[in-house]
Amino acid sequence: MKIIKVFKFGNRILLSLDNNLPESFRNNTKVLIDDFILEDAIISMDSENNNRKNVSVKYDGKVDLEGKELILI
Repeated sequence: MKIIKVFKFGNRILLSLDNNLPESFRNNTKVLIDDFILEDAIISMDSENNNRKNVSVKYDGKVDLEGKELILI
């Protein structure tokens, strides 16, 4: 899944993806982006839609993530 937008909120970021997360995705999962492992991924669902295209992760500001590939691990 490709990251299309990134929003930073304190020590977390919200990633908007080009595809829905799989139904097998569980909160508190780790994700891999460009050889960096990000922890505590959780689904962020807005009130208008019931899509699974947004995920929030802990982030320390080391890498530029927009346009990168996100892999669930």
